[in-house]
Formats: sequence, structure tokens, C-alpha cells
Amino acid sequence: MSFTPSNASTTASSIIYTPRGDSIAIGDLYLRDDPSNAVPWPGNTYVIQDKASGRAITAGAGRVYLRKPLSSSADYTHWLCVEANGYFGFYNKHNNVYITFKDGAYGPNILSTASEFKEKQLCLPRRHPDGGYQLLAPAGDGILKQVAVLTDTETLVTRQHAGVILEFILVSE
Repeated sequence: MSFTPSNASTTASSIIYTPRGDSIAIGDLYLRDDPSNAVPWPGNTYVIQDKASGRAITAGAGRVYLRKPLSSSADYTHWLCVEANGYFGFYNKHNNVYITFKDGAYGPNILSTASEFKEKQLCLPRRHPDGGYQLLAPAGDGILKQVAVLTDTETLVTRQHAGVILEFILVSE
């Protein structure tokens, strides 16, 4: 059976066809386009936040942290998605840095920042079945590691398992 206005029903068990929009009310049910449902894509700028805690990836002092932003318009939490060789990277215009996935001055596997977009700044967002994304970083020999947060800290690391689920919230600049 095809859908036409003549065969549409209004009973509680009916399928409801709705257009996409900012907000739609159907009885007591409200359907909204969720800004955190954004798909990371080159050329767009995002706040990248932990789905569980609401803390955002923040640039500062040569590192990246997972912190509560002081405001929704905080430039240090805005990441421009860029692309090279099929991989993505994230650039913070406020601090003029990229997220990097290399061993650095702050320890092994701890995320930091870099001023150039090269191999160690490449990553892949992977959709998670519970919503949001895992951020994967090449770790050599065909291995991808997940971005994770150290327990009870602001420190982001890469590791094989137990990564954090991130949401990409589109911001206009």
C-alpha cells in the first residue's frame, strides 16, 4: 500500500510521516532535530563533547582537555573539520592548532596540539550504535585506537578499548 492523503489514518497505531524541522508537536510527543546529531564533515565547525558528561574537547596550553565550556560561544571549544587523504582532522582557529595523536611532552598516548596538519593529526569519526561517535586515530601497523578520557580527569588519551562517545554539535561562525 502506498501513502496518499486519502489512505492516511489518525489512529494511535498509525505511522506518522513528518517533515524535518526545528520542532514538531504531535499530541504530547515533541520531535526535534537534535544539534548533537550532526555528522562531522570537512568545512564545518563543531563543539565536540562527551555524550555522557557534556564536557567539550578544549584547546589550551599545548594540550587538549575535556572540560565544561565557560560559554556556548567559547572559541577554544570550536573545531573546524578538515580533510586529507580521506582522513579528518580538527583545527582550532582561536589557538591556531590541530588535535594531535602522538606521544609528546605530556606523556604517551595523551592528546595534545600541533601547529601543522600531518599524519599524526589524522583521525576517523565512527558512528556508535547508541548515538554519537567514537574518534579513532591511526596508531601504526594498521591499528586504530579510540579517544578515551582517563577516569576522573580532563585528560584525553588514545587506547585500544573503552573510548568515549562524542557528539559533534554544529556551530556557525
